[in-house]
Amino acid sequence: MMLKKPLQAVHRKCYNIHRNWRHNMKLHYKHVKNVLHVDPYSHPYEHVTQEDWRHLIDDVWKSKEHKVRSKAGKKNRKKLEYNHCSGSRSFVATMTIQPEFNGSENLEFPEFYKKTHTKKNKEWIDPICAVKHSKMLSLREESSQSGVQLTSEEMSRQALGKRKRYILGFGDGPKPSSSSSTPSRVSQDHVGELQKLKAEMEKMKMEREELRRQLEQERREREEEKKEREEEQKQIAHLTSLVTEFLKEKTQTHKSSIHHDGAMYSTGGTNTR
Repeated sequence: MMLKKPLQAVHRKCYNIHRNWRHNMKLHYKHVKNVLHVDPYSHPYEHVTQEDWRHLIDDVWKSKEHKVRSKAGKKNRKKLEYNHCSGSRSFVATMTIQPEFNGSENLEFPEFYKKTHTKKNKEWIDPICAVKHSKMLSLREESSQSGVQLTSEEMSRQALGKRKRYILGFGDGPKPSSSSSTPSRVSQDHVGELQKLKAEMEKMKMEREELRRQLEQERREREEEKKEREEEQKQIAHLTSLVTEFLKEKTQTHKSSIHHDGAMYSTGGTNTR
């Protein structure tokens, strides 16, 4: 039981690495195709074989199922209450690397939230962000007056809600604790999270197995096609050889016939004189 949380963190980290890798490959494909305007098949992603790259393009990204999922994802993202302006990373991922994002500056949670949710002209990206930021400041002021310092975890939960892992520093770690949760609730949450993680890992395993099976099938088909082409070439070469030999014999027979007819004509002319 002591290894349960570390294993969850490791599994989640592996899952995120795999998911980000696939996402980066698709970004590379779209950049090559739509920005550079060159043949995407000739520019595979780093460390990806030509066969696997072609499979990803033809059987994954161009598939009807993938296009439907992508369209649904775009539609769902448009329903977000608001976004952030700290780059392509999610807000959770940006929070986990806050020192890197701010250089040497290490902001408190309200200041960091403001930095990542305001435009260059200092305007909020959405009015609701100002409301949430004001709530953070009020919470910090109340905690300061009471002498009980709120953690970033508690402040984010009270100001932003109880969304899973929406807490500074918990991007790839175990689920954060909650003072309002009972032990049984926490245990149930852990069990549910573990079951979900197992299902995700099993899905990844099935996807890898399916990919391996498809690649193996394609390899066998290519080998069969290669054998068929080689056999056809052998048959063509054999037929060519037979035709060449036939034409050669035909030519020799024709020459012999001409020589024989010429000799007879010469003999007949002598006898006449």
